[in-house]
Amino acid sequence: MYKKYSIKRGVPERCIHKILLIMRLTTVILIASLMQVSAAGLAQKVTLSKSNAELELVLKELRRQTGFNFVYTDLQISKSKPVNINVKEVPLELVLDEVFKDQPLVFAIDSKTVIIKEKKKSYLETVIARFQAIDVRGRVVDTLGNGLAGANVRVKNGKGAVVTSANGDFYLPKVDEGAVLVISYLGYLTREVAVNKDFNNIVLNQSSSALDVVEIQAYTSTTKRLSLANIATVKAEDIVKSPVQNVLLAIQGRVPGIVITQQNGYAGSGVKVQIQGQNSIDNGNDPLYVIDGVPYFSDLSNGDIGNQLIGGAKPLNFIDPLSIESIDILKDAAATSIYGSRAANGAILITTKKGKAGASKIDLNLQQGIGQVSRKADLLNTQQYLAMRKEAFKNDGLPVPNSSTIPDPSNYDLTVYDQDRYTDWQKVLVGGTAHYTSLNGNISGGSGNTTFLLGGTYKRQTAVIPDDFADQNGSLLLNLGNTSANQRFRINFSAGYQLDDNNIINRNLMNDALHLVPNAPALYTADGKLNWEPIQSGINTISTWFNPLRYLNSKFVSKTSGLNSNLSLGYELMEGLTLKTVFGYTRLNSENKLLNYQEVTPPEYRNVYSRSSIFSYNSNQSYSISPQLSYKGQVGKGLLSLLIAAELQGNKTFGQQLTGYGYSSDLILENISAAPFKFASTTAASQYRYNALFGVAGYNWQDQYLAELSIRRDGSSRFGAENQFHNFGNLAIGWVFSKAEFLKNSLSWLSFGKLRASYGTTGNDGIGNYRFLSAYESVSAAVPYQGIVSSYPSRISNPYLQWEETRKLNVGLDLGFAKDRVLINVNFYRNRSSNQLLSYALPATAGFGGVDLNFPAVVQNSGIELELNTVNIQSRAFTWSSSFNLSIPRNKLIAFPDLETSSYANQLVVGQRLSVKSGLYVPYEGVDPATGLYRFRKADGSLSSGNLSYPEDYTGVANLDPRFYGGLSNTLRYKGWSLYFLLSFNKQTKIGGTTGGFLSPGFSGGDGQGNQWVDALNNPWRARGDQAETRKYGTAPFPDDYVLLGVSSKFVQDASFIRLRNVSLSCQFPKPWMDKLRIQQARIFMQGQNLLTITRYKGLDPETGDSALPPLRLMTMGVQLTF
Repeated sequence: MYKKYSIKRGVPERCIHKILLIMRLTTVILIASLMQVSAAGLAQKVTLSKSNAELELVLKELRRQTGFNFVYTDLQISKSKPVNINVKEVPLELVLDEVFKDQPLVFAIDSKTVIIKEKKKSYLETVIARFQAIDVRGRVVDTLGNGLAGANVRVKNGKGAVVTSANGDFYLPKVDEGAVLVISYLGYLTREVAVNKDFNNIVLNQSSSALDVVEIQAYTSTTKRLSLANIATVKAEDIVKSPVQNVLLAIQGRVPGIVITQQNGYAGSGVKVQIQGQNSIDNGNDPLYVIDGVPYFSDLSNGDIGNQLIGGAKPLNFIDPLSIESIDILKDAAATSIYGSRAANGAILITTKKGKAGASKIDLNLQQGIGQVSRKADLLNTQQYLAMRKEAFKNDGLPVPNSSTIPDPSNYDLTVYDQDRYTDWQKVLVGGTAHYTSLNGNISGGSGNTTFLLGGTYKRQTAVIPDDFADQNGSLLLNLGNTSANQRFRINFSAGYQLDDNNIINRNLMNDALHLVPNAPALYTADGKLNWEPIQSGINTISTWFNPLRYLNSKFVSKTSGLNSNLSLGYELMEGLTLKTVFGYTRLNSENKLLNYQEVTPPEYRNVYSRSSIFSYNSNQSYSISPQLSYKGQVGKGLLSLLIAAELQGNKTFGQQLTGYGYSSDLILENISAAPFKFASTTAASQYRYNALFGVAGYNWQDQYLAELSIRRDGSSRFGAENQFHNFGNLAIGWVFSKAEFLKNSLSWLSFGKLRASYGTTGNDGIGNYRFLSAYESVSAAVPYQGIVSSYPSRISNPYLQWEETRKLNVGLDLGFAKDRVLINVNFYRNRSSNQLLSYALPATAGFGGVDLNFPAVVQNSGIELELNTVNIQSRAFTWSSSFNLSIPRNKLIAFPDLETSSYANQLVVGQRLSVKSGLYVPYEGVDPATGLYRFRKADGSLSSGNLSYPEDYTGVANLDPRFYGGLSNTLRYKGWSLYFLLSFNKQTKIGGTTGGFLSPGFSGGDGQGNQWVDALNNPWRARGDQAETRKYGTAPFPDDYVLLGVSSKFVQDASFIRLRNVSLSCQFPKPWMDKLRIQQARIFMQGQNLLTITRYKGLDPETGDSALPPLRLMTMGVQLTF
């Protein structure tokens, strides 16, 4: 008999009962264990005694005693009430019951975690609460008790909001008793508090987050957190780290989107500034400068003499960096459109320091240092140079001159000069040590409703060249502020006065240092007079070189004074509505003189013209009046701000230049009336008027949705009646998406996020005054016609001239991570400038060289700007923070109708950058092995060392704009010590380098010049068939192939660099020490500027070029005291 067996997959049935039994037992044991652990935890004894303590502090103490974790939100804590408790050795659960018995919160225990929740109200409680709405009054103050005017107070998730009065007071009617108020103010931490009938003072603490740094934006202020604009801010604590005379140099490498280039290393030299590229082909690419709300006209060019080294007066050199509170760089339309046409190229807002309420204090800052040239050229020594010269004569089939040869200008270095003499002319002429001194002091304070600050500065910097040349200046700053007793009326007055005395040589000795032959004669004779190394030539005595120190007898002295002042009057007509008027006045005067003493001329050339003098006087006065009516108040759940304003501005310039020569003595050169021959070489006067009417409307919905609209109508006297006025505007929107409820959970790792965009228009009237009118000029009075000074037509009229227009688009993204310890700011911009104001060349038969007109050319600037700020380490004793910025600009000429028939055909290329030099370069093809000459590729593909046709064969293109640039800074603080360093970098191309020298290698002239860079020794051509790098040496000064080299692709060099721009090390004395000395603050510091440059550039300096003095390497030490 057979039985059937069935096989079942899985666990045998007999085992199931055993498994289930084990599981039941395990579960019972686990539950029992957990209950025992929980009971043991809750049974922990707690001892606690608190009176009117904050709930959060109580919970932290319980966590410390029991090890339990507490989970809650800031909002829940803000609704809590003070805790009063006094228990000893009581179980935790009973303690929690006591803590939460009168709170609007409940707790739940989950293992070792206590979860706090809001107590849910019953329906009846909710209805009752509606009828228990209360009127809320309070005052918002800072940590010093000063009222914060304009703070925003709103009911969270409800209706009702208000802006605090001038004294910080607020009143909100009918607010639910259980509601929460949100209080916010620019630069301060936002605070949430539960509703109380009478708050008394609600204290706001200043925010340390970079998102809450106050930014000045035209006629208003904002913060990075709420800003819709592309604005960069440099604060006083960063500015003081750089020992510079021109404050603009203090922001080099710190800000994306702005390129600042120093003209040379001499004190008082000019600075070129460009924000987001070149918008205009020909005219005004400088930004607008605004000091304490007043536009600053800094042009002193009418009739200015100028100088080879520093140009004319540079008024921004005289504004003391230590007197500045902040510098704001405005870049996009959202930031600049409110300034209209004046800010088409961006704006730089300078805010000076103000007094603060409190006890008076005195600040002193003394700094001294030395500076030397940061880079030197590697030049030939005497042995190398003479060997090159002798080979040049042999290559040309000429006998090599020696001491027995008859001297002539082509061989003085071989026949007259000492063959064993060597002079490092860089060391002698520009290798000195400049001395830097800066002394700054101010007293500030305030009591009641009045604040004041009075400060002064003295600075002096000498030059690295021989003799005692120096630039010294002094300045005074006064700021006064007063608020009426009822806080409605406010008056602020500020004035700065500057004096500058710059005494400098009128010669770029860097050129002489580079090109003087190494065996040139001594500078002085044995009796201390200038050495001309004369020789006898027949019956004449002639000089064999131009002694470079003869220019010590050509002195340029510039004395400049400046006054910039403003007065602001404001009155709060009613809550949120303020009437304000700002008055501004600026005056700049410059007196320059250029004195050429007789010894500037070699003895054999001296005549009646040897002694001469030029005097110039220039003045620039401007005024501005801006009445403004503003409103700030709550509309719905958001804050509405309105501004309606007008602006009246006038500017008057005058310049005159007088020239005299034929003086009988050096002693009377400064007396123009003593000159037998004198005339007014230039006299120019002009006036400029600018009017505007504008309005701005902004809306902020709970700091989450932001919008702003501005409209402006500008009028300029630089255009004819038909086109004097133009309309500009801007629309900007933003979304703080990190506040969105539906993103908070999914983006918990993000502490801040904002997306913004702006689009608007600005204009440009940056041409000279009266350019739409015909003009006549006087023939020089030195050459009158039949005794009468005549005039001639110099400019043809064009009444149809009108504004250039720039349309700006900017899209930005701001992100914060790790509680804003990591901040990222990204901007994409695109600016298109059209209706270009150009000077159009006319044929000679027209009788005029050209005419000003609007051309339908379009220039586009686009790019990406990145800024990264991080707090890498932050502890009580040590912090390390970093800042990185990167700009990737792109400039392009989009359109230029009929470019090929215009005078710009050989300068510009459609589709290329404005800096691209078209038709000026020939492709370089090395040294011809057969002839030893440089050769170049012609348009037909053939190679030639000369006989190139212009413009057909000039097909090379050179892009001189930066590809990218930026900076990296780090700040490390340990207790009282602080170390800061800044690296800046630039990827760029430059025309220059060592391959295109001053003269052809092997030539020397009668002026003692002819030295070469050591690169001239790199594999020179010596015989037919040589594969050489350097052409054969020759005695001709400018052979055709060498001239072409200077306009070839060989002359276009990679000038990229990384520069250690600034280092600052400081030590703050401990407070106990200062208390003993009765000093509030004492700090010593060391600073360095331009300490190191890393570059492949073969020329002198990648920033200033091959003939200008490189930026000085400056080292300073100083002390700062506060009493």
